[in-house]
Amino acid sequence: MPRRLIDHFGIRDVDMKLRSHLLAIGIMLAAQPAIAEIQPQAVDLGGFNFTPTIGISQSLDNNIFNQPNGRRSSGISRFTPQLQLFAQKDANTLALTYGGDYGIYANSDNDDYQDHSFSADAYLEMNSRNRFTLAASIAQLHDNRGTGSSEGAAATSRTKPDEYDLNGASALWEYGADSARFGASFNITLADIEYTNNRLETQFRDRDEVSLQARLYGRVQSKTRFFVELETRDIEYDTLPISGGSLDSDQDTFSVGVVWEATGKTTGTVKIGSTDKEFSAPSRQDADLNTWEVEVVWSPRTYSNVFFTSSSAPRETNGTGTYIESRSHQVQWLHDWSGRLHTSVSFALGNDEYDNDPRSDDRLDYSFGVNYDLERWINLGFTYSYQELDSNTAVFDYDKRIIAFSVDLSL
Repeated sequence: MPRRLIDHFGIRDVDMKLRSHLLAIGIMLAAQPAIAEIQPQAVDLGGFNFTPTIGISQSLDNNIFNQPNGRRSSGISRFTPQLQLFAQKDANTLALTYGGDYGIYANSDNDDYQDHSFSADAYLEMNSRNRFTLAASIAQLHDNRGTGSSEGAAATSRTKPDEYDLNGASALWEYGADSARFGASFNITLADIEYTNNRLETQFRDRDEVSLQARLYGRVQSKTRFFVELETRDIEYDTLPISGGSLDSDQDTFSVGVVWEATGKTTGTVKIGSTDKEFSAPSRQDADLNTWEVEVVWSPRTYSNVFFTSSSAPRETNGTGTYIESRSHQVQWLHDWSGRLHTSVSFALGNDEYDNDPRSDDRLDYSFGVNYDLERWINLGFTYSYQELDSNTAVFDYDKRIIAFSVDLSL
């Protein structure tokens, strides 16, 4: 489990994969087991530090296709190498990263996969008032059978997982010194999703997204800032759905929030707002939705951290309904029992409402993990997790248990 404090937490499903693969504000590495508490030794390559790491895990999933009945279990071997070149001059940094995720199913060869991600990220500090973060990446990823557009009975009717390319770029400009009374940031993110197999079913999910975001800050205390934020997102699909009526839409969101750092023993961001989703097709009903994002870290001790996250936002459909109104809430406790032994406990609840469709899903997830730092460069891990989806459409119901053992290695 990750031991560092993070700024953004993933949400579930395919639209969320667009978020979960963002690195900083660009596309991120494919989802993979975290390199836990190892402290990699970098190799100096003439101005660049080269850091290779690899994760090896063996898990047992008792319901690999997320089925309500006739479940199938399998052992899964995963190999997750990462190679990074990193350079820094003063406050400016440049990172070039490759991340791989290779999976082998003991009882289902057709579900073996190879995911790859390549990213370039740069941070430039021109002066105390102007800072830029630039990111770009390309990725070849997949949706496991039983997720995305192959939920329910579709999981067993396809012979291969859905595979897709996820490419993107982003640029963030931050204006204002850290101690300034006022500040601003402007962000643009571009993303392209294109599925490459199972085209009869997946062609309807190919799309391009462009997001523009502006945020104005006002400092009220030394480490507390309020902000107002405007974001507009343009979503354009390549193919009309079978039901007719384009899913192309524009999303405009207005939010207000507060950011605080190291106030007492907590750090966090709270943002609430409203999203106006307008479809280009007259046959699609527009929507006004209440949205929020909460990310709070409570650190009662230096060796113990509690993360709380909550969000509500529209997501793109995975084939059911016009869009999905998704809510997620999670609590995670990370604790260091010693310099070598670490544990993680998490509990999450969620709900997905499908617009223009009666389907409604309740989600439950919890997990427990233990990591032991055998040496500086090697970490041993064990994780038990339980997932449950309770839908009013019985074909989507499922529960599953996953037990995993892992080894994370570096130089």
